[in-house]
Amino acid sequence: MTYFSYRHPQTAKRHGMGSNRQKANAAARVLNSRLMAVGDLVGEVMGHSRP
Repeated sequence: MTYFSYRHPQTAKRHGMGSNRQKANAAARVLNSRLMAVGDLVGEVMGHSRP
């Protein structure tokens, strides 16, 4: 049985996502989009832009 995990892109900490590939991928995409949106807002305030 395959077990999927998510690695946080900033902390490199791994989180278990279960054995359902579709649910794990969907959750990872939501997490990545939320992390990216927060980073972009902070970058705007700080005067930094992301490529």
